[in-house]
Amino acid sequence: MTVSRRRLDAIARQLPPSQTKTVAAMPTNIIEFASDPRFLGMRLYPRQATVLKIITLATELFTSYDILVINAWTKGYRQSGGTSDRRWEGSEGTPGDILERIEWCRAHGRRWFREVLLVVGRRGS
Repeated sequence: MTVSRRRLDAIARQLPPSQTKTVAAMPTNIIEFASDPRFLGMRLYPRQATVLKIITLATELFTSYDILVINAWTKGYRQSGGTSDRRWEGSEGTPGDILERIEWCRAHGRRWFREVLLVVGRRGS
């Protein structure tokens, strides 16, 4: 049982019996959490779902559409500099090694990126 599940169970025990049915089961993934009416019930645009999958390292949820979008986003950046000062340069998109970063995080036991800089402007979906 996860820590989050234990916390939900503890909250449910504190509620009067008439209200315990309102505590929802844990979602299986970020897309279920965001879109299922038992949780947030949001209508996601496909690219919003892709961003959520990336942030939460949910590669098992990637569709062929997600891969196409990620490939397009990574074309906006290029790597520059030598081995000691390597950096990514570009004006839009995500660094080209995003899939490698996801795998590194997963290999090190992370469940999501520790920090995300999501700079989105008007009509940025």
